[in-house]
Amino acid sequence: VDDSSISSTTVSCNAVIDAWAKSGEEGAAEHAEVILDKMIKGHLNGSKVKANVRSFNSVINAWAKSRDARAAQKAEEILDRMRLLAEEGDEDVRPDTASFSTVINAWARSHNLDKAERALDLYKQ
Repeated sequence: VDDSSISSTTVSCNAVIDAWAKSGEEGAAEHAEVILDKMIKGHLNGSKVKANVRSFNSVINAWAKSRDARAAQKAEEILDRMRLLAEEGDEDVRPDTASFSTVINAWARSHNLDKAERALDLYKQ
């Protein structure tokens, strides 16, 4: 995402995010989210690298696969960011079926007591 040494592209950043999501390593979701944040900030500062729905969905997937106690909440926060950006006019990040399904799955896997209600609320959206 740093344009100074290696030329990043949206595709290459998405590939790295996806690799973190699939790695199963502790802290993988945080690493994936850091890359997403850099993509967003970089684009705001003039970078050609721009997060898209795949970028966000891969980070949601990283959180959903995470064993972190905050995983479902973090996945939903990423979904909320997508919705906000889409409402502000960025159609490239409008949540799709995969976005919602993955967050619902994250809630289903969580140990949160109100996980069924959270999943149902998302399903209704």
